[in-house]
Amino acid sequence: MKNGKSRRKERRKPSFRLGKKKKECRIYSQTSKPEWSTLSSTPKRTKRSGAKLSPTPKQSKTKLSPTPKRTRSEATLSSTAKRKTRHSSKRSVPNDEGGVFSIQESAADPIPEDFDNYLNSLEIILAQPVSETQDPSLSAEQLVKLKLIEEISSFSEVFLESRELIEQVDEFFATLEGKKAKVTSLKNEYNELKEKADQLQSQVDSSLLTVQEIDIQIALLQSRRDELTNAIETNKAAKSR
Repeated sequence: MKNGKSRRKERRKPSFRLGKKKKECRIYSQTSKPEWSTLSSTPKRTKRSGAKLSPTPKQSKTKLSPTPKRTRSEATLSSTAKRKTRHSSKRSVPNDEGGVFSIQESAADPIPEDFDNYLNSLEIILAQPVSETQDPSLSAEQLVKLKLIEEISSFSEVFLESRELIEQVDEFFATLEGKKAKVTSLKNEYNELKEKADQLQSQVDSSLLTVQEIDIQIALLQSRRDELTNAIETNKAAKSR
């Protein structure tokens, strides 16, 4: 009997242990809920913290510029360069190369005050022979421009000649228009004279007809006269007998 009871106790013991485990599991499950809740709450906090930290990249996106900000030394250098270029004949042009401002000097246009001297120098250059004007340091485009400048005198001569020809042509056309007006007036006079000549010709034709009629009448009268003279002569001869 004791052995049977002990066996029962031993059998019951694992069931008790299992119950403890179940309780522990239940406790663990109860305790685990707040842990999961805390874990679930942590990402929310991280989201909020991320939202607080988010303005910094936004500011970086909005404040991005194609060129970095110049330092005070660069600004002073650019200002001094600009002041110098006002006094000099060359002006500085800032260029952004790789985020660094570099100052390049570009040749400025000739000053209006020295424009007469510039023209005089051009006249002197044009007056020189071709062998002296050629410069090996000039590029092809510059040589072409020099040739065009040299041809300005020939172009001016051709222009003057063409202008004289245009004036002569204008005069010729003016004389032609005057002669054309004279021709029209002469043509009108010719037509009038032709009409008069036609009228005179008709009158002459009518007068010729009358003359022919008169000639016929004269011939008749002449034959009648001859007859009368013959009759008179015969009568005289008969009386004399």
